[in-house]
Amino acid sequence: LMQAGRSFTSYSTKDGLHSDLAMDICKTDTGSLVFGSYDSGLAVYNGTEFIEYAYNDKLPGSTVWVLESDEQGNLWAGTSQGLYHEKRGETYVLTHQNGLPGIRVTALLKDGSAIWAGSENGFAKDDKNGMVVEEQADSTGFKGKCIRSLEKLNGDLWIGAEGSVYKYSKEQFTEIEIDSTGEKPVYCIKQDSYNKLWVGTSNGLYNLDPENNRLSRVEFNSGFASRNINFLTNLA
Repeated sequence: LMQAGRSFTSYSTKDGLHSDLAMDICKTDTGSLVFGSYDSGLAVYNGTEFIEYAYNDKLPGSTVWVLESDEQGNLWAGTSQGLYHEKRGETYVLTHQNGLPGIRVTALLKDGSAIWAGSENGFAKDDKNGMVVEEQADSTGFKGKCIRSLEKLNGDLWIGAEGSVYKYSKEQFTEIEIDSTGEKPVYCIKQDSYNKLWVGTSNGLYNLDPENNRLSRVEFNSGFASRNINFLTNLA
């Protein structure tokens, strides 16, 4: 969907979009929109029409979970077969064979001169030049699995994993308990303008109680459409 004023226009394969299963969108330094799909790689919307991404044949996998870009022309794609990077036609791929703790890259976060990538077995830091400069997984004592969200808040890295949230500060991990049994993936983490921390999961919304260091569930009325919280934003 794209908003124009107060109305929305829906786009599908009938309008030139390469797949009806869009997983993520990002804006490039040229102003174009890049769409990642579940089954057909990347497509680009140039403001007028959808066109195929020029380097789809370089992608390590056709499923693109997440996208990131910056003002220097870098584009990153977390795929089902590794982390893809492209800048002005130059590409590289990172997988578990050259530093990633897993192969399915499902979370990305820009962090100054580096980018963090989360996978099924942990997360790693790429120096934006194809070199993994830090890896966190079982081998380093990090127990989180299926990383779906990464956020930098007040200088600390927050990691959303399967059933847990971790705070990474001064090379130490703190696990934040979720006040629920059998909780599923943590899809998003957001701090609001009052410095309260919110966490969206596959089974609802949670708020951090700093005194008890626990995430407590926020109950909604029966009219709320879904408990599956995939995205949070701060409008204040």
